[in-house]
Amino acid sequence: MTLPMIRRRTATVGLLGLLASCSSSKKPPIVGTQIPVLPNQSGMDVASDAPAVTLPAPTALSTWTQTLANAAHAPGNAAGPVGFKPGWHTDIGTAGGYRQPLMASPLVAGGHVFTMDADAHVRALSFSDGSELWRTNTKPKHNTTQNLGGGIAFDSGKIYASTGYGEALALDAGSGKILWRQQLDFPARSAPLVAGGLVAVVTQNDLLLTFDAQSGAPGWRFSGAVGTPPMTAVGVTGAPAFADGIVVAGFSTGLLAAIDASSGTPVWEQSLATGFGQASSLDLSDVVAAPVIAGGVVYGINIGGTFMAVDLHSGAQVWTHQAAGSQPPAASGGFLFLLDSNAVLSAVHADDGLVSWATALPAFKNMKKHTNPIAWAGPALVSNTLICVNDHGEAALLDATTGKVTQTVKLGAPADIAPIPVGGVLLQLTRNARLTAYG
Repeated sequence: MTLPMIRRRTATVGLLGLLASCSSSKKPPIVGTQIPVLPNQSGMDVASDAPAVTLPAPTALSTWTQTLANAAHAPGNAAGPVGFKPGWHTDIGTAGGYRQPLMASPLVAGGHVFTMDADAHVRALSFSDGSELWRTNTKPKHNTTQNLGGGIAFDSGKIYASTGYGEALALDAGSGKILWRQQLDFPARSAPLVAGGLVAVVTQNDLLLTFDAQSGAPGWRFSGAVGTPPMTAVGVTGAPAFADGIVVAGFSTGLLAAIDASSGTPVWEQSLATGFGQASSLDLSDVVAAPVIAGGVVYGINIGGTFMAVDLHSGAQVWTHQAAGSQPPAASGGFLFLLDSNAVLSAVHADDGLVSWATALPAFKNMKKHTNPIAWAGPALVSNTLICVNDHGEAALLDATTGKVTQTVKLGAPADIAPIPVGGVLLQLTRNARLTAYG
């Protein structure tokens, strides 16, 4: 079933008229064609007939092995503390900045926490107290470029890393020893996916590259580029997802693609593109958020204003909304919780796309003058509570069943990654490279 697009306000600007307004008022205005430059991103309408949100009981997680806990990016309603009582904290290396963000999610496995800092140094820490066990510098010798993109994943005693230095690597999780390394065609955009015996990484030129997880031997590849030459997408994007033998990845062209993991054969492709076209400077098609797979359905969103549910096996659209975002939805109990680009957090019924509630978080520190914008990340679903964090060092906690804000917490530093609930604690990484375990 495909729902009609949700209504939103029309945001247009006359580009030539705007230029004319900057000049002398005595000159006659230049009349030009008005085109939409940015989607309004005003969120989705709450439906009067949408079901009330219900959730399964929280489930305790002992590991967090990929960017969003597992290969499908669906940890569900994870059990964990929501009181933000500080426990141990430690610095994990180089902090993030405008040119070199810190976006690699921490991992937890085997009693260790694994991290990657903004310079792509990988560390293993004790889960109990945060003490450092080993560190490995993955930067190639004589490389003078900045690390932009990449991340880490864990599987079968190995840490797999992708870097903005244009490499994929495997490290021994016990010692940090590099087991293999492979050159990528271009710097990595995404953290690696590890599933089905392969490692999959999206690069900045829209290639999905795969490698044998054991040996590092190159496998099949898929191009998400549209047109010639392929576009270079500088920045960080979500890791590919995996379920039922299918890899799903998003690309800067707006393409959402499913590929058979064993053969590399495309299963289906869907476009989330805005319609401006790849060559346009106004292109807003980029699928930045990691795809999420839950209940046999893929959920993808792009920054241009398309939020889509697609059947994992057939590629058929289940429903579509007009909503823009760079954050993956949290999925649990037949509901999705989506934070859009307008700082609106919505609960969406997964079967039909009906919106049960929507809560607007503050988009600016000065809401009256719309100055000092706030960038939010999340949500994480923890013990029936949704947690969103922002670049002003705050965490907002909301009741997942009603959308009501229950608490706001100071984190002490800007945060660009939602916390991870694992092992009875809440791990929060902030932009200054400080990792804190909250109880």
